[in-house]
Amino acid sequence: MLFSTPMVKAILSNNKSMTRRTKCLDVINEDQDNWLCSGKLLSDGLIEFSSEQHHTDSFIKCPYGQPGDVLWVRESFTDWKDIILHKAQIFNTSNWFDLDGKRIPYETLSWKPSIHMPFDVCRIFLRVKEIRVERLQHISKDEASKEGIFSWLLFVRKYEFRKYHESLQSSNSPSAEYEVRLFSRMWDSINEFNSWNSNPWVWVISFERITDQSEIAAIRKQWNERRQK
Repeated sequence: MLFSTPMVKAILSNNKSMTRRTKCLDVINEDQDNWLCSGKLLSDGLIEFSSEQHHTDSFIKCPYGQPGDVLWVRESFTDWKDIILHKAQIFNTSNWFDLDGKRIPYETLSWKPSIHMPFDVCRIFLRVKEIRVERLQHISKDEASKEGIFSWLLFVRKYEFRKYHESLQSSNSPSAEYEVRLFSRMWDSINEFNSWNSNPWVWVISFERITDQSEIAAIRKQWNERRQK
């Protein structure tokens, strides 16, 4: 599963335990207002949509598995002098040194996009706790907070997307509206601009980060055995 650098940092700091995605829902979202869905994942990993206007039902396989499955995080990385570096690992760190005590020139590194990360250099594994489907704007204050919005805000304040932060200056005290509005800005910055207003159907995935090293080793072994078959 792909994550941006701010979202990887949010996961590592335990500020993100949910994500919303539109993968495989393109056909539904071409006419999102004319489809209905219970939101519950069926036992075979399918989700059912129905439409009176289209006179049909549509069953879509969840691309993120089912509760209990393990997802591995793809993030931006680079190979520097035979050392694998993850962008979130040294991002916003002015001084990072290699094993010889030499400063790693962060500003000159050429980062590879997360989509090109191979399994072998993955360092973060997530266990799926729950999956459901709902409209994007159905998100609550509490779930917006679990999306890593405050880690994202720290990032935008210092680096980019300043216009999103400036548009929120009138809301200085936390409120239900504030968290949801902040999430909407984050959503538009990561996805297509103004896609929040289209209110698409999304997969809502709750997860927990796996930190037990013996369990991670077992996951790697199982994955490698599967690839060799």
